Amino acid sequence: MSPAAIALVVTLLPVMFGSDLAGLLERGGQASYGAEQIVSCATPDGVTSALLSIEQADGRMVVGSDLAGSKAVAMGPGRLATVGDDGAVEQVAVVGRAAPDFVAYAITETGGTRFLGRDATTYRLDRDGVMRAELVLDDLTGVVLRATTYSADGTLYCVQRFISFEPGERTLVAPPAVEREALVPLDRASGFFPEQILGFVRLDEYEDADGLRFTYYSDGFFSFGVFQTPVVVPLPGGVSVHLARGDYQRVFAPGQVFYAWEVVDGGMALIGDLPPDMHDAVLDSLPKPQKPSFFKRIWRTLFGGQS
Repeated sequence: MSPAAIALVVTLLPVMFGSDLAGLLERGGQASYGAEQIVSCATPDGVTSALLSIEQADGRMVVGSDLAGSKAVAMGPGRLATVGDDGAVEQVAVVGRAAPDFVAYAITETGGTRFLGRDATTYRLDRDGVMRAELVLDDLTGVVLRATTYSADGTLYCVQRFISFEPGERTLVAPPAVEREALVPLDRASGFFPEQILGFVRLDEYEDADGLRFTYYSDGFFSFGVFQTPVVVPLPGGVSVHLARGDYQRVFAPGQVFYAWEVVDGGMALIGDLPPDMHDAVLDSLPKPQKPSFFKRIWRTLFGGQS
């Protein structure tokens, strides 16, 4: 582990709604424990993997990564958090509205098992008749000990599995956090972001004083956030990919994918945990990549920058 390489800090687990799925995962979200987890994902750009250390208590989670200089964005109802190369955390409270009464997944209990020497139960999650995930939950605490996600054709996408697990009360130690003014969702949607995308429901939408818009979507299990900014969004280390609607920059991290692209009035970015087979359809529902105007290109040629 690199010293104090904190990957993310969140106060609530990712967006879960639909009574069955939320109920299944709620108990584990309130448990106190420490663990080590391996995350490994087979992506179109190669395999990505990481070793994480996890501590959870009082509904708050601290995750450390073995990836030097790791950066992360944690999204969910209650808090957004970003972490820089030095481990410093900048976080903001989110005043979220209630999630919709929306059920996308059929949950099937497939039987008991043993994992890390503990009694556990396996569950299968199907969406539109297709298996999308398999979860192994600890019987005593309800914590997800292993999660396997799949593309629609049954191809394995990501495996997140504990290699050690120690339940019990603990005190979390996290880097000093810089709090910002709470984000309050817009009273009325801007109309810029679709209400639904591929069965993902748009939850709250936000806009800051500088004109940056942000919203997040969830189908109750997978989720993604979308940013629209007045300037181009840089994506260091991004791979150029050409999809149906144009050119994008893409980076896969263990368990996450980042896309960035240019539009006429600035830039767009997407961050999420979607399996690769969902990417094209989701991106097709958002503003397509477009080159800047003639005068903006002249400005960049003369003065540089990404405005």
